Amino acid sequence: MYFATAGVIDNEDANTRALEQRVVEDLNSLHIFSHVDFYLHDAIQLQQQYQRISHRNIREIEFPQHTLLPAINGIRQAFIGVIPVSQFLRLITDEDGQLNRRVFYDNIRD
Repeated sequence: MYFATAGVIDNEDANTRALEQRVVEDLNSLHIFSHVDFYLHDAIQLQQQYQRISHRNIREIEFPQHTLLPAINGIRQAFIGVIPVSQFLRLITDEDGQLNRRVFYDNIRD
């Protein structure tokens, strides 16, 4: 179960934890679910989720000259390599050829 609010949730608050526990117990008492998980999302988490979704960029490029980097904790895959400027421009521009500033949202090198 997900509970979302535009307010701020204090995860250490006893009232919040008691409410969560009561909701989970009520749902479990119905015996219609094999397991109940309860997730609280406040304004900050909602904003972070929105940023992740709205700033997603998907581009396909040719990347033949690359090397796989060793495992990095928390990173699925990492590469280092060289691409032609034409491929780099495909990464940083939108469909109209304009600079896509969303690419630089978390990157100070804009």
